[in-house]
Amino acid sequence: MKIKLLALLCVLLTLGALFLVGCNEQEPSSAEPSQGAPSKLQTPVVTIEGDKNATWSAISGAVAYEYKINDGEIIRIDASTTSIKLLGTEKIVVRAIGDGTSTTNSEWSAPVYVSVPQLPKPTLSVQSFGDTVVVTWDRDARASGYKYRLNADAEKMLEGDFLGFQIAKGDTLYVCAIGNGTDYLDSDWAIVKPE
Repeated sequence: MKIKLLALLCVLLTLGALFLVGCNEQEPSSAEPSQGAPSKLQTPVVTIEGDKNATWSAISGAVAYEYKINDGEIIRIDASTTSIKLLGTEKIVVRAIGDGTSTTNSEWSAPVYVSVPQLPKPTLSVQSFGDTVVVTWDRDARASGYKYRLNADAEKMLEGDFLGFQIAKGDTLYVCAIGNGTDYLDSDWAIVKPE
């Protein structure tokens, strides 16, 4: 009986010791991030500088960047490239690309827009000489040329440096400054109808 009691006491002491050791171990908190989880890269902040250059600061940990222009194809570029030359009226978004192990891709940047200004319409000057009218305007150095339309005729391009017309009273003359489509868009039509 003493042996059974002694064996029972040993078992109880062993269980108690195991219980105390088990209570001192702490379970990892689910609120704490695990050390091996990849972190999401910072989202690039895109700005337009100079002559339509979309630029952003380098993102630490990025192995590349991806961008889309006007919601088109996704294009991947080297991590050392932090600017893109835009051509005209465009929208661009950029994201940093992670290595997939320690970093993951950032969110897409806020869209940034490049708009091309429109040339002002020509200011037409009218001088009357009886039934004849002379219409002239000043050259805009930004215009690559001018087009015109007389009454319901088709549009025509002006040749050379000519910046005036002789028309009859009652005719309607339409004149438009032509932009190059990259730096400037065509102006609205300037209209004159001398009576």
